[in-house]
Amino acid sequence: MEVFDRKTCNVPLTQCGFIDMFVREAFANFAEFANLGHLSTQLEANYDQWKGQSSSWTPANNLALHM
Repeated sequence: MEVFDRKTCNVPLTQCGFIDMFVREAFANFAEFANLGHLSTQLEANYDQWKGQSSSWTPANNLALHM
């Protein structure tokens, strides 16, 4: 799968997908339960940062990651 290929993966898009599919709902529920709204605020800031990096990301950027 291309998403898991370190040579071609667009890491920011992968992070956004993970947040969309799993994290956002869990954080929203936990933040509401524990009265920790700042967690959701930080999650959205992180999401926006990843989204901003996704259009300029190239596979060469993967070399800078220590995976």
